[in-house]
Amino acid sequence: LLVSASFFNQEQAFAQSNSGHPEVDLCLGEDPRLQGACLFFVKGAVQGLEMGVASVATKQGVSSEEALVAYQQSALLACPPENIGFPQYTAVLRKYLEDNPQNRHEPLIGLVLLALIDAFPCPVN
Repeated sequence: LLVSASFFNQEQAFAQSNSGHPEVDLCLGEDPRLQGACLFFVKGAVQGLEMGVASVATKQGVSSEEALVAYQQSALLACPPENIGFPQYTAVLRKYLEDNPQNRHEPLIGLVLLALIDAFPCPVN
């Protein structure tokens, strides 16, 4: 019963979406439960992007860890520090959403990548 009440409250929050994309509003809300959902979305998005790029890199013969990191950075155009945690990734996304309200209509997965590129640009060689 508690679980269904929690889902009902989340459904109410989704129904009051300001951006047209309820998942974007998850990351802008103040409700800790919704912020937790945003964190898990961001974690899945970042890991999915990394795994997707790693899969392509492996098929192209990239084998060393150093080469894989370089390949991921060139493919994603983002160079986050090695020790970054998912709460910081989520804070980066939230700041991006706050600073770029004109982009909130875009799918959240793309906004995660844009936020990473904006916050952690790769050095130009």
